[in-house]
Amino acid sequence: MKKIFTLLTVCLFSSYLFADSGGPDGYGYTWKDSNEPGGPVYNWIDILSKPTATEVKLLADDNLRGPFYLNFNFHYYWYDVTQFWVGSNGYLKFNDLSQLAAPFPTVPSTELPNDYVGPYMNDLVFATPGDTAKCWYWISPSLDTLIVSWIGVPFWSAYPPYYSGSNTFQIILSTVDSSITFQYKQRTGTSPFGTCTSVGFENNSGAIGLQVLPYCTEPPTSYAIKIYHPQNPTLEVTDVEPYYIDNPGTGAIFLPQSSTPYPITAQIRNVGNTQVASVPAEMEIKDPSGNVVAIDTAYTDTLDPGESVLVTFFDNLIPSSLGTFKYVRVKTLLTDDGVPGNNNEKLEVVVVDTTQDEIRLGYDAGNTNQITTVNWAGVGGGAGMYFIPPFYPVQITKIHYYMYFGNGVPMAARVWDDDGIGGLPYTLFDSIYVDGSSITDFAWNDFTLDQPIVINSGGFYLSWNMLGSGQTLGSSTKDPFSHRSYEVFNNAFSPYRFNQDQDPMINATIEEYSFPTGTGTLSPSDLKIDVYPNPAQSEAYVIYEVSNHDENVWLRMTSLSGMKLLEMNLGKQTSGVKQVPVDLSGFASGMYLAEISCGGEKQICKVIVTE
Repeated sequence: MKKIFTLLTVCLFSSYLFADSGGPDGYGYTWKDSNEPGGPVYNWIDILSKPTATEVKLLADDNLRGPFYLNFNFHYYWYDVTQFWVGSNGYLKFNDLSQLAAPFPTVPSTELPNDYVGPYMNDLVFATPGDTAKCWYWISPSLDTLIVSWIGVPFWSAYPPYYSGSNTFQIILSTVDSSITFQYKQRTGTSPFGTCTSVGFENNSGAIGLQVLPYCTEPPTSYAIKIYHPQNPTLEVTDVEPYYIDNPGTGAIFLPQSSTPYPITAQIRNVGNTQVASVPAEMEIKDPSGNVVAIDTAYTDTLDPGESVLVTFFDNLIPSSLGTFKYVRVKTLLTDDGVPGNNNEKLEVVVVDTTQDEIRLGYDAGNTNQITTVNWAGVGGGAGMYFIPPFYPVQITKIHYYMYFGNGVPMAARVWDDDGIGGLPYTLFDSIYVDGSSITDFAWNDFTLDQPIVINSGGFYLSWNMLGSGQTLGSSTKDPFSHRSYEVFNNAFSPYRFNQDQDPMINATIEEYSFPTGTGTLSPSDLKIDVYPNPAQSEAYVIYEVSNHDENVWLRMTSLSGMKLLEMNLGKQTSGVKQVPVDLSGFASGMYLAEISCGGEKQICKVIVTE
């Protein structure tokens, strides 16, 4: 799917006039093609005939699926990768931070996303009615080879039938020699909008990589490229980064206004290939008025290449000031860091007044001045935002969209549960059809739900879906940014390509949900949970309290994405405070959720596990 830009560029396509080999990059990778003596021989491998081949489902337009597990270590640059994500636009990624979409980058680039291998990066599309696009992967029984094949995948088009052409190509990762091979079986047509093809790969910082074919060059068919890992690499890279703050992806958080300290944690990662001694990480907090209210420095132990550790800062965030904090920033201060561009990370924190009957959740800080727009060519596109309430249970009563230009066409305002794979949307709670004549331009458009939606745990998504062309949604360009934004095409969600510097302007209004009386269920005050110590290492105690109730009490531990890691039936409980030990020795460093449930109700507490 193509985003509409004010400035249009024209790609000039070359026709197979390129070198037969290339490199090295800064690390030592080189490549040869099947036209070069000593290069690879084109030999398409039909993985659909292999019994253990697996289909990559739910690919759509401009999206990413995964993680999928290799079950072996593939040596890429100076580090090993064990899982991968498949991009609909013809690439593999080794992390899920952002995705690749038109216009496609020249390689390498330190701009996100990084850490990918792209055999044919172009504006491709799956799941359009009438097309036969498929993607499958196969892992060899000997656990030394991964093959991913894109089969009959067309280019995206803004005009019916919304696709054109066809492309069949594959990528092969081999642990035998740490090589990467691209093979191109069939290709017809070109992108209707002149989107430039990019073929290349880059490392986890984007500082090193190779543009294998010249930008805007189309590879021929019955053609192969092999990328060779250096036999004796000599490059030494010192590079550490704050991988995330508070939660993977550094997603914005909502906190209730209070004087209760909120701990700040950060995952510090060694992404270089040299061991580093103790890494200083500086944390700074600016309140909504811009005042520095906390500065603290934490130190890691020695970090080996690829190793990461969760640090907890001594100073906490005190959420006593309402509004959006200017930032919670973590910066690594290693003096000989060779890639300083990834030394900063910012977390957006929004403090809300939970004593109000109605609580508005949004990431734009009320900004309507520093904005750009979201709009897509054609129809079916949209944008979405993810929200985790500051407490439970809540009910969603209203949803809000800042419409820049309605263009007289209708839209759909939708509410989704986060019960899909990896916490993505799956269950559609509600969908409101909005006639184009009722949309107000350059203003917030507010919609009241006919039936409030109750959220007891986790979060929810709101989406804006264009039901006609030429419609635009406002998008805030005011720092900080939530990293909880998505682009939507035919209800398939993928990380927004501009999530590092924009937030689509979508808000929600929530209210505290009170359980009906006389139903025999527990009220929120009858169910309490705490964890001690927190942060914890190998063991913690879950402390809980329930009223006298003739139903079983359950304890569950989950990841932030909802994956269940532990479940215990604590039996029927009488009144009073109880505690149960929980073995955390098998938990990696990070943040988790502890949940006590009884009588159909739940209470949840965040748990931080450290090494």
